[in-house]
Amino acid sequence: MSCQLVRSDSVVGAVHSIYILRGGAGMPTSTSSARGWKAAAPFILTLCGILFVISHKTAGGTDLRGSDLLEMPDLVRSEERRVQQLAAQAQQLEDEIDSLTDSRGDHETQEIQEEIEEVLPAAQMEPVQGPAITVTLDDSPQAGSQDLPPNTNDEDYIVHQQDLEAVMNAMWAGGAEAMMVMDQRIGSTSTVRCVGSVLLLEGRKYAPPYEISAIGDVEAMERALEESRAVAWFRSAADALGLGYEVEVKESVTMPGYEGPRGSGSRS
Repeated sequence: MSCQLVRSDSVVGAVHSIYILRGGAGMPTSTSSARGWKAAAPFILTLCGILFVISHKTAGGTDLRGSDLLEMPDLVRSEERRVQQLAAQAQQLEDEIDSLTDSRGDHETQEIQEEIEEVLPAAQMEPVQGPAITVTLDDSPQAGSQDLPPNTNDEDYIVHQQDLEAVMNAMWAGGAEAMMVMDQRIGSTSTVRCVGSVLLLEGRKYAPPYEISAIGDVEAMERALEESRAVAWFRSAADALGLGYEVEVKESVTMPGYEGPRGSGSRS
């Protein structure tokens, strides 16, 4: 490492700056300026030493033309060998997994399949067919009217979220095996929400009348609807205010598997 690592024009520029600072108008051009050069010599040597230290620090105390760069092909070959070894290990593990899978008997595989089939209905993921009951709830024809009876308001004449939930809960309590609200199969995590007279379900919007269908023991579900206090309150309101409440029994209904939240849309 020497001062030669520093660009020569930088040194010349530094010397020229020092000469100007010492009162010169430019680089000396005659022997009459020899004394100026002699006086500037200590500053030049000092500057060269400073630049030497800076260059040394930048290089990190290592040889700028060290042997590491010359050993790059060897490093590449070493990495290639390591990759090949890892690939061989991965292939060996895959072969072991396949061997273990093949060693499982047909009986054990059948048991696993049966467990899956038992879990799927509970997750509401597979289609279901069977006898069903359908309950239809509707707003009163007087909803939105400007001429309502005293001590009532428009909210009294429309179906609310709690009315839908009351019917759904009664059906579940009656042993419903699968359920649909409008055209959607619902799961255990499904929620219904009403905003005004609009039903929001799994990202879609529906307007009344609202249909709730359930497959299962029809007689048990009918009893559960009759015994539910929340449903009884809605039936009383329906009789007094003209809200719609209808129960229909169907011999056979097919429901699709639960698909989860859908994209936004509308149904009127």
